[in-house]
Amino acid sequence: MFRKGDADVAGMGAKDPEQPGPPAWNSYIFVDDVEEIAKGAAEAGANLVLPPMDVMSAGRMCILQDPTGAHVSLWQAGDHQCADLFNEHGTLIWNELMTRDVEAALAFYTEVIGWDTSPMPMPDGSTYHILKVGERMNGGMIAISDEMPAEIPAHWGVYFAVDDV
Repeated sequence: MFRKGDADVAGMGAKDPEQPGPPAWNSYIFVDDVEEIAKGAAEAGANLVLPPMDVMSAGRMCILQDPTGAHVSLWQAGDHQCADLFNEHGTLIWNELMTRDVEAALAFYTEVIGWDTSPMPMPDGSTYHILKVGERMNGGMIAISDEMPAEIPAHWGVYFAVDDV
């Protein structure tokens, strides 16, 4: 676990060498019932990379690949709720999905996860989608532009707050 003072702020583990792709940050979506959401995700076209499993007494998790190809994890808390600290220097501030199929991703995350979205037009003519739980913003989504190399897959990126970039 990465810690800031007494607070958990992120975690790290070894990448399974048999899983394709480069090492990457893994975003977790907090859910009430990992079995139910994993089942709905699979029915909606997601690939269950790692089916629901216990993480000792900390909670239950699974890893899925959404219908656009982005990997994301589900977390049902047990003894461990989530990161203890957010939105300050040295901590997570934002999660962002970049995908080549925004419409499919929007349908998946609104229908399966239950998120709301709010479109935000960008100066270049694209649309950034704010992902929300109720009125609380919890991330964003944008199309991978044609200028980016074709081999860049759909992915979740994480942003950490710093006092001075």
